[in-house]
Formats: sequence, C-alpha cells, structure tokens
Amino acid sequence: MTRILVFITVLLISCLEEIKSAKILAIFPTPSISHRVVFRPLINELARRGHELTVITTDPVYPTGQTPKNLTEIDVHDLSYKLWKEELEKRNVVKKPHPNNQATFIHQIMLKIVTTQMENKEIKDIINKKKGYFD
Repeated sequence: MTRILVFITVLLISCLEEIKSAKILAIFPTPSISHRVVFRPLINELARRGHELTVITTDPVYPTGQTPKNLTEIDVHDLSYKLWKEELEKRNVVKKPHPNNQATFIHQIMLKIVTTQMENKEIKDIINKKKGYFD
C-alpha cells in the first residue's frame, strides 16, 4: 500500500507545471473610457493571479495609492484629454465633420498625444529600464 501511495504522489508531483508570474506592460493611450473599460476585467484578473502589471492609461481604475501591490497605474489622463479637447476645438472637427478629415485628424492627434505621453517622467523611466524587464 505504501508503494502505491508513493507512486501516486510522485506521479502527481511530476504532472504539476511550474507557475511563473509575468511582468506585463499595458498601454492604453486613447483618451476615451470605452477604449480602456473593455480591458479592465483582463487587467484585474492578471493582477489577481499574481502577475506584475504596469499600466499606462488615460483612465485609471484605482484612486492614487489604492492599487493592488502588483499593479502600477501611470495616469496620463489630464494631458491626454486636454490635448484631445484643444485639437477638437482648433480643427473644428465637431462642427464640420467629414469622414476623410476625421480619419486624418484621429491619426494626427493620437500621434501628438502619444508623443506627449512619452515625455512623462514615469514613462521615460520605463523606457530606460534594462532590456527584458517586461516579458
């Protein structure tokens, strides 16, 4: 009987896989809550499972200082929405909509927003991390 228990124990242990948590960088640069909200369940589940997440977002989920230990949210809300609003007003896209103009506008403004976000100190620190820091 003891041999059978030892055999079953060894068999079960050999079937177990090694579980490793990952270091994940998620970037949500678009100033629109709908572009962020669909990923909340995924981010929350990854954090719950022990993965280390760094999330660059225009719409943070947690109030400052209340994120789970393994989740860092870098808030680029104010600068992103400010640029979006300024460009909408400047280009008069809302009052004179045209599909071609809107596609061009979105491309140009998102380029400007992402470029500005990359100037954020916390994001620069991420960019300067050693290669291979994130999985």
